[in-house]
Amino acid sequence: MLEGMHGLLALTLAASLAPGSLIPRGKHEAVIAAWNIAPDPIEDKLDRLVRSIRAMDPAVIALVEVTPLSGADVLLKGLAKQGASYTKSYAEKRERQNIVLLAKKGVTVTNVRGIPGSNLGIDRLRMAYCADVRVGKFDFILVAVHLKSKLTDAEFPNTVATRNRQAAAISDYLRKRTAGKEKDVLIVGDYNMVPGEDDVTFRTLNVYGELRFIAQPSQTNPFTFIFKDGKRTSFIDNFAISRRFTTEWVPNSFVVPRLDKMFGEGMLWYRDLVSDHLPVAARFRTDRDDD
Repeated sequence: MLEGMHGLLALTLAASLAPGSLIPRGKHEAVIAAWNIAPDPIEDKLDRLVRSIRAMDPAVIALVEVTPLSGADVLLKGLAKQGASYTKSYAEKRERQNIVLLAKKGVTVTNVRGIPGSNLGIDRLRMAYCADVRVGKFDFILVAVHLKSKLTDAEFPNTVATRNRQAAAISDYLRKRTAGKEKDVLIVGDYNMVPGEDDVTFRTLNVYGELRFIAQPSQTNPFTFIFKDGKRTSFIDNFAISRRFTTEWVPNSFVVPRLDKMFGEGMLWYRDLVSDHLPVAARFRTDRDDD
């Protein structure tokens, strides 16, 4: 009987780690995701990262806090060994906490660049990235962010003001970039902003009223960040899309994939051995012609 239970558990775990099983999608749908993987050496958790990405099976995923940048190549090789072919893109090389875009084979990512002023000219802050992406017939501007955390110090005594300035730089850039153009925009990543608590900064990022924030805490998606005690949580990662989305975005498809439950080891285990963040993701149609 015990042997049978172990066999059933192994089959269940294998199924949960099958490509795409964590975020079911329909035909002609693709997943766009973002995940702060925490700045631990990728080699130390390579298998867990590979299994997680395979289970989500994103067309594009913005990875935050890749440390060092060469860790992205280690991850690409690990994914390739499991039959998942991805390419990487980035706009700046940092000693730690890099943002790296991984795109599945067949997805086009071009014109990757940092958004001017998004790090306020301060080396400690991360620039937001902007890239032109095409998945099937769906083409859009992808912005990956890792805004200043809420931790204060002598250099950043007022982190709200810092994030406001970063948000203003991003919104102004996108306004100029899309002026007079019907272009879809996605802003994904570690906002370090809590819905309801940081509404001022959300309004600054959306000062022109062109965005819709589709990530909100709910019973289905209760949190994205786990504190050190493995019990307290917060919702600081987010996902915004253009308000003009009418056909490509799959309504109500935003999800926080529960990787902690997938591994079945508990939140503290997940935080210590994988990441203190869970990913954020949404589904989009790839077979619709541009409006």
